[in-house]
Amino acid sequence: MVRSFLFTAAALLACTSLASAGLVNPGFEYGQAPGTVGFHNDASINPAGGWFTTESDHQIEVWGSGFNGVAAYQGNNFVELNAYAVGTLYQNANGIQTGDTVDYHFAHRGRAGVDTMQLNIKDITTGGTVLFSNNYSDGTTAWGFYSGSFTVGAGVAATDVIEFSYISISSVGGATFGNFLDDADFGIGVNSGPSSVPEPSTVAMSVIGAIALLGAKFRRRKVVA
Repeated sequence: MVRSFLFTAAALLACTSLASAGLVNPGFEYGQAPGTVGFHNDASINPAGGWFTTESDHQIEVWGSGFNGVAAYQGNNFVELNAYAVGTLYQNANGIQTGDTVDYHFAHRGRAGVDTMQLNIKDITTGGTVLFSNNYSDGTTAWGFYSGSFTVGAGVAATDVIEFSYISISSVGGATFGNFLDDADFGIGVNSGPSSVPEPSTVAMSVIGAIALLGAKFRRRKVVA
């Protein structure tokens, strides 16, 4: 029984350490106060923020939930793709390979009308091979939430650098308006959203605690015997 439990626990621990290409700060939580707007350094200056922008000043426009009457889809903050210019937000990750089924999800909303953006996932290591690409359009009345999955095609190694990007295609109001984005992630097993899946560290600590408890009980039984 002990061996069976330990084998199961080891398997769970192995699963928690499996690379899954999950993104850093998928909820765009930058600490922006509710009802306010501000500009935050991208990951070239602040790596903890996770996201890079194509804008030359490396600034990401972050809205606190409730600013101008727009509530965040998830958490306290969301971002606008177009800050001072037409922009793209992106991250680089690895850990997926040929044959993997990869999930993605995000929330998108227009600012002054129907805005359109593109989700583009490509393999930088192989010269920009596109793994997935699609356009999405949403108006101002509500967030559109999108989720799905795709199978990674041939020629992709787990060590390849994968660029996951959101590209502003069009926005009502001009180059400095539009394409709100929130709750964005991709990887193996993230389709249901980050808030509904335990963090790997939490699962690992639970397993470790169970192992320790079982070990203590087993030692007590040996002493009594």
